[in-house]
Amino acid sequence: PQIFDILHTAKADYIVMEYLEGETARERLDRMGPQPAGEVVRWAKDLCLMLTYLHSYKPPMIYCDLKPDNIMIQSAGNLRLIDFGAVLELGKEAGGSRLRLGTRGYAAPEQFDSGKAIDARTDIYALGRTMYELLTGKSPCKAEAKEFSVRSLKRSMPRKLAQVIRTCTWEEPAKRYRNCE
Repeated sequence: PQIFDILHTAKADYIVMEYLEGETARERLDRMGPQPAGEVVRWAKDLCLMLTYLHSYKPPMIYCDLKPDNIMIQSAGNLRLIDFGAVLELGKEAGGSRLRLGTRGYAAPEQFDSGKAIDARTDIYALGRTMYELLTGKSPCKAEAKEFSVRSLKRSMPRKLAQVIRTCTWEEPAKRYRNCE
């Protein structure tokens, strides 16, 4: 969403931003249950375009908090990423600290290990976990990494789609896709 103003008061800071109509992917999941594979694939492609845009900045920006709650689905079917509070500009970590943000269950393991690098593969991990939840209705917060076989929960899932999700969600970044393209 477009930011119009930032207001500072003695008690709090406020961000005035564009109002977006629609529902979050979380709200849709709660209302309708697991989403059709074709719809999730379309959303994933749109998210890959958005993430590629962020990752192509100089220096790259890593979103760091991709999850159904932060994806707005508008009435025409367009997606918007919301809540940029955890975005990390590579090379400029807040005040030189190693503080890293993200939501457990979606955040890649390296987000909570200050000794490991964060890059595009960090967002790819969260994308895979988000797709997993949208397809199965099962929270990745309660699943072990070894359980990210969508086909074990949904036999009708195309094998290639299940493999894409598995590749995205490897614990080791080197085993994931290198970029969202």
